[in-house]
Amino acid sequence: MSSSHEAVEQAISFLTTPLSKTTISSQAIQILRSHLTASLMTLCSRSGPVGISLRLAAAAPPPECIGRACDASGVNWSEWLFLIGGGMGLDLDVNVTPTAVTASFCRAGTPSLGLVTVWQKVRNSPLFSSFINLPPLPGGADPAPVYERITLCR
Repeated sequence: MSSSHEAVEQAISFLTTPLSKTTISSQAIQILRSHLTASLMTLCSRSGPVGISLRLAAAAPPPECIGRACDASGVNWSEWLFLIGGGMGLDLDVNVTPTAVTASFCRAGTPSLGLVTVWQKVRNSPLFSSFINLPPLPGGADPAPVYERITLCR
C-alpha cells in the first residue's frame, strides 16, 4: 500500500468513525467511504508530497469531494460535521500528506484549539532498528532486569 493510500485511508477512518455510533446504515457509510477514497486519492495524486487540506466549517459548504460523497450516500453534512467536531460545534482543518494526517480544531472565527496528529507514517530508522536487534548478552542473561538494578536516588 502506498503512503498516500494509507494516509487517505487513515483520514477517511478519522472522518467517518463518528458515524458508526449513529443510526446511519453501514451501507450508507460504505458508500460514503468509497466516494471519499476515490476523490481523495485523485486529489492526493495531483498534489504530490505537499498533500491536501480540507476546511470543514459549519459556516461554509463542505469541500466538493465531501459534498458529492454526502449526496451519493444520503449522509447529512451538517449532522456529520457536528459529530466530527465532537458534538461541540467545532470547525476543523484536516491535512493529508503521504506521511501524516493532522486535524486542527477551532470555534468559528477563533484561533486553533490545537493540532492533533491522527496518523503518522513510521519510518524505519537505522538507529532505532539497531536497538530492536540487540545481540544476546554473554551467558544468555536477560537484558530487561538491568534497569531494576539502577538506583536513581535514596
